Order: sequence, then C-alpha cells, then structure tokens
Amino acid sequence: MNKIFSSLAWIVTFFLSLFGIVYIIIPELLPFKLNLFLIKMILLNVCIVYLILTILKFCSLFKRKKDYEINAPEGKIIVSTSSIKTFVLKTLENDNNISIVSVEPYKKGKKFNLKIELELLNNTNLSEKIKEIQEKLQDSGKKILGIEISSVSLKVTKIKFLNTEVH
Repeated sequence: MNKIFSSLAWIVTFFLSLFGIVYIIIPELLPFKLNLFLIKMILLNVCIVYLILTILKFCSLFKRKKDYEINAPEGKIIVSTSSIKTFVLKTLENDNNISIVSVEPYKKGKKFNLKIELELLNNTNLSEKIKEIQEKLQDSGKKILGIEISSVSLKVTKIKFLNTEVH
C-alpha cells in the first residue's frame, strides 16, 4: 500500500511540474496570470527540477536487480552475485582439469543463469566434462544456496594438452 501512495505522489509531482512549465511558456491557456518575471523564473526552475527528479525516479524503477532474492517462510533472503561467483569457484576448485577464467551470474526474468569461461585439460571427453560441470553446479546451487540455476552456459576458451600425442 505504501508503494502505491509513493508512486501516486511521484506521478502527481510529474504532472504538476509539466503543468508549471506549460503555464510559464504558454500563459494564455489558464485564466489566472503571474506578472512578476522573477516569480515565473523561480516557478519554471522548480518545475524543471521536479520534472528531472521524477524522470530519474521512473528510470530507476525499471532497473534490474542483479542479486537473487529468495522468499523463505522466515523472510526474504538476498544472495549477492559475488557470493554466487565465490560459490562457483569453490564448487569447481577441487577439479584439477578445470581452470576458471571468469564467472558471470545474471538474471533473465526471474530465472538465475551462469555464464562461465574456463580452460580444460584434455584428458577426458570434452562434452561429458561440460555436462558434468553443468549438472554439478545446478545440483549444488539448489542444495547449498537454495537457488535454482536455470542454465549454465560454459565457454571453453582454451584446451590444455598434457604430454599426450594428438593423432
């Protein structure tokens, strides 16, 4: 309910500032007149400031939140993107065949996704290893963080070959 009143207040402020600007620019539209130039300029400046403030406020309402919110029975839990990056690094740090280059968690709608760039050692099947990493991160994300990771996009930037011959 509080958000509704706040939104209405911003909308009213927006239209009042537009009304003031129109009145100063085209005073013939209204039956009452302001004769002092100083009062007109003060009113114009105040209206312009309020117009800019409301536009900035409206723009900030539509910014996407990068953090992931979990609505639990105990209350809202917010998991930051840096926590998720740390989680990914810790989950995959024991695998000697992987060297992580970058981790980028992002939200698409209400779903949480991961985009990871990594380097692999070529001593296992590449497609099986990628599938294993994706499943491991999705399962661990659900168990440890309580976050359902919708997709894990992996980009292999480099494949390291150990002293094996390539035929």
